[in-house]
This record gives sequence, C-alpha cells and structure tokens, in this order.
Amino acid sequence: MEIRHTIRLAAAALAISASQSITAAPIDILQLGLEDSGPFQYSAFHVADTNNGMSGAKLAWFAIGRGDAGSWDPDTGAFVLSVHLFDDSSLFSNAGTATATGTLSEAAFNGFDGGLIGSITWDFTSATNTVLNGLGSATISLIDINYATSTNGFAANSINTNSMSLWGAEGQYDVQTGLFDTQTTTIGMDMVALFAGDIKPVPVPAAVWLFGSGLIGLAAVGRRRGTA
Repeated sequence: MEIRHTIRLAAAALAISASQSITAAPIDILQLGLEDSGPFQYSAFHVADTNNGMSGAKLAWFAIGRGDAGSWDPDTGAFVLSVHLFDDSSLFSNAGTATATGTLSEAAFNGFDGGLIGSITWDFTSATNTVLNGLGSATISLIDINYATSTNGFAANSINTNSMSLWGAEGQYDVQTGLFDTQTTTIGMDMVALFAGDIKPVPVPAAVWLFGSGLIGLAAVGRRRGTA
C-alpha cells in the first residue's frame, strides 16, 4: 500500500510538471529599460520623420510607475501596459500617463524578415504632454526588422529569455521591406520590456522523468511479488 501511495503522488507530480512545461501564462512586465544614447534609444516616443520612420526628435519618455502594470501572453499574444510619461530621460518632469493594448505574435519575432509582429494601440488622453495629448491615440505597427542594437545589447524587435525589445511607428509601411513611409508617419516608439519570469517555461528535467520511470518500475516489481 505504501508503494502504491508513493506511485500515485509521483504520478500526480509528474502530471503537474508536464503541464507547466508546455503551458505558458501571461508574464508580468517587471520594468522598462531605458537608454538615452547610442544607436537604439528606449523607452520613448519620437517623431518618425527620418530613416524610414526609425528615428526622429524625442517626444516623451515612459516608465512603469506607481499604480502601473503590464503583461504579455506568449500563447495568445495579448499585450497590456500602463505607464507614466516624462518630458526628459531623467524621468523627472512628469507628463501624464498612457495605456496600451495590443497583440504581438511570439512566432513573428526574431526572423528579421520585415513581417508584421503585431500592433499596439496607445491611449494618450491622460497625457499632459501637449504633442501626445494632441494625438489622443496612436496605433503602432511593429515590424520584424533589427534596425539597431543598443549599447546594452538589446536588438530592436526581438525577444530573449526574459525581455522584449520593440520598435515601431504609426503610419503606412512597405509590406515587402517593412520600412515606413515618412510622409504618413505620426509617431514612433522604442521600448524594452523586462519580464518577471522567463518567456518560455523551463522544461521538466530529465532526472524527474527518470525518477518517475523508476517508481513505475518499482510498482511493476511489487505487483509481480504480490502475485508470486
């Protein structure tokens, strides 16, 4: 009876571990990175009027502040975020708040083929920044182009174990190259999100499966002895 009880517990633990190894849940965004110099500067909004919409004068910086939150679900692509806005990269001059919702496909990242990763719609109605409040809202298209890598090693529009780097703009873009038409762009966005956990759960170690197999083997031996 004791062996059977142990087997049942082990089987339950293996089932839970297996489900955790293949099922992801929304991952909380712990904080946003910030770089105000170098080839890829984030987290900020900018005028998207040069270099195919990839760069332009900074309009506002943003960060997760008190009462803000964010998450991304790799399975469904659902993305939500609320931030505080600032007129300077030192995050001293508050410029209101903004919220974002969107869908970002995990499968579309890291190919750097110019395809559409997804889009994020920002609501600027609570911004005190004149330019952003004047926009009211903006839908940023995120294209799978690694146009630059930051000084800290973040490649634009890529995901790693526990981070996501995003660059995009609002406006028309070429579906073949992913580059924006600066005659139509209104605003650009650069962001690095740092997650509270890994994007992909760590697989169940082989040792766990071996342990479970051993217990099953013991159960088989126990049955044979019981029937001998």
